Amino acid sequence: MHRIPAERTDLIPTMPAPYPIPGLEIIGYANRLNASMLPAVVPPVFRVKAEPDRILLPAFVIHQGFVCDATERLFSEVRHLADAAEITLFKKPLDAQRDFELWIGSDENPHYEPIPDAKLKLREIALEQIRLAEVALRNGDFAGAEDYCRIALCADDRLIDSLAISAAIARRTKDPGSERLVEKLALGRVTQQGFRFMTDGFSDAVPMPLVVEKDLLAHRSMSGMATLKAVA
Repeated sequence: MHRIPAERTDLIPTMPAPYPIPGLEIIGYANRLNASMLPAVVPPVFRVKAEPDRILLPAFVIHQGFVCDATERLFSEVRHLADAAEITLFKKPLDAQRDFELWIGSDENPHYEPIPDAKLKLREIALEQIRLAEVALRNGDFAGAEDYCRIALCADDRLIDSLAISAAIARRTKDPGSERLVEKLALGRVTQQGFRFMTDGFSDAVPMPLVVEKDLLAHRSMSGMATLKAVA
């Protein structure tokens, strides 16, 4: 076993010190979102209040009121990241709070609130969008239904109703490739049999379209899934 000489302590790897949440403020989030990706939970960019030039970037772990293993950068470096559209900075910082969640609404405004409250609000948004998607579906408004499904999926991707509606539209428009893709996205949260049962139900409620929109897939919730997962 090789020993590091006592005088060579510079060879011993060190980990960034954990920072207590009350000593931080949030100056932005580590992403750049467009309207099609909202609402969305986002990872905050922290600044040390006592040392305003010290910025903490993801990836990090928030554990028992501390931000651990963050990537540290100078504020000047963070400015360059913002100019490169890699992060988004707020005009006014938010005081960091323990057990709070940061999310961006469809109006592009930040919301920072206790985690249970944030989850409840996002779930309510998703449920309302699914309801609107069902109405649009029954009226034969496929593009409108897909838009509502996209918002619902952004707000709470644990609810698979929006995916089942998209699959039903794909079936009615004779697009089996898209139907298989949507089913694949859902399988981590439901069995194949269960998802097909849901799709059957929504498909039976869909009137046969007179005109099939050529680029329907571009409107679907799947078109933003890769970016959505990268944010998560």
